[in-house]
Amino acid sequence: LMNVKISQEILAKLMEDSYPQVSITAAWVACRQGSAGGVESLKKWLKDIHPRWRWMAASILPRCGALALPMMQEQLTAHEDPFVKANIALGLVGQRILVEKASQIIDDFFRSHPRSRILII
Repeated sequence: LMNVKISQEILAKLMEDSYPQVSITAAWVACRQGSAGGVESLKKWLKDIHPRWRWMAASILPRCGALALPMMQEQLTAHEDPFVKANIALGLVGQRILVEKASQIIDDFFRSHPRSRILII
């Protein structure tokens, strides 16, 4: 199913959908198809007022491939939400990028939020 190409016009509309789950999923599909617009859409969700959508976007970002790496590296230190940073750090460790720095962020997160382990996606 992931090999089915979805037009950029359809993805652009879906990324603007009012349902965050639809928009974030469309952004992921756009990234998987090589569109930098997907990364920009996820960046918007990383700034959302609702933590749930920030966390969802942060958990999807590492699955967007090389297009998302610059933003992941930037958000690893710049973002204020520790759950966002922890999810991005997990993604970077999985990709073997900035492993030491990302591991330190994960360690700091678990030391500061010992009961939050189940909230990391």
